[in-house]
Amino acid sequence: LLLVPRWRKVGCTAALSLALDYLLVNLILKNVIARVRPYVLVEGLQLITREPSDYSFPSGHSGAAFAVASVLFLCMPRKVGIPAVILAALIAFSRLYLGAHFPTDVIGGILIGCLTGFAAWKLVWKKHK
Repeated sequence: LLLVPRWRKVGCTAALSLALDYLLVNLILKNVIARVRPYVLVEGLQLITREPSDYSFPSGHSGAAFAVASVLFLCMPRKVGIPAVILAALIAFSRLYLGAHFPTDVIGGILIGCLTGFAAWKLVWKKHK
């Protein structure tokens, strides 16, 4: 999106949303809340992927997916925005399926991703009208 002049503003908005999401999720909330992963607490739960090195809440993958998907939904035609939201939902579900997160971790990531997407949209698109 950043390379195509027609979509560059959308790309900048998505990049801002991702940066805000990363700051909130990975640098602040994960370290403040410090929730352990489900495979540590739930006996018999097998992790399907390699063991993550950070904490569980909120889900960084879910947050990042919805940070970008929410921007695409707000800024691009629906034929792009709706599939982006569906893909983000599949990414969020995969975090549960893999045993890497509790459902509340994923919900938290989704909410924060949507919040940062909306904030980035307001900052970039509403400011320059």
